[in-house]
Amino acid sequence: MLHIEIHGRAPLNLKTLVLDYNGTIARDGALIDGVAKRIRQLAESLRIVVLTANTHGSVAAAVRDLPVEVMILHTAHRNISGASCGGHDVAGSTPDINIMESQRDTPPAGSAQKENVQGKDLTGKETTYAAKEEPNPHEARFSEAEAKLQVLVQLGATQCVAMGNGRNDALMLKEAALSIAITGTEGTSTAALIAAQVAIHNINDGLDLLLHPARLKATLRN
Repeated sequence: MLHIEIHGRAPLNLKTLVLDYNGTIARDGALIDGVAKRIRQLAESLRIVVLTANTHGSVAAAVRDLPVEVMILHTAHRNISGASCGGHDVAGSTPDINIMESQRDTPPAGSAQKENVQGKDLTGKETTYAAKEEPNPHEARFSEAEAKLQVLVQLGATQCVAMGNGRNDALMLKEAALSIAITGTEGTSTAALIAAQVAIHNINDGLDLLLHPARLKATLRN
């Protein structure tokens, strides 16, 4: 846990760091230099969860040796695939989110998966995953922003620090106990800027705020 005292507001007792991937800790699918080192340091006091749509298909390889959990958003099917890359178990499911082993392929939209899938859950226990029904084209799409917010709530928003740069990060940034918008080379959505408590240009500087909390005190105190 990371405890931060800030004058004029309730103390922060942070257990989990939630990170957007592309645009926040990665550029063009590749982890930004300096991030891995800081993640290893922060993992000594925080659980670290990376949220991504895996646009470039490179997340698993990029964070394979890091003490993080990756949750891949599959919004069209209203589910999130979760996997531990550093030995931590992903949290249990919510009514609208099924957290499954990320190595399982999600069937393409419009296709039916008729047979149950045998596999192991994240603790290694043999598990049967129920077959998916064919997606209903009239069902409202579950947006990435809503998916990220649900994960944050599931993890315990009042004990989470969240970092992101996109419009789809705005909801989780607004609800997190501590939120940091990262501008970086890809820029930042104005929605994310408005929702965040702190904005900073470089992801490494953002992670350093947690490694050196006195810097946050100067920014957030009344």
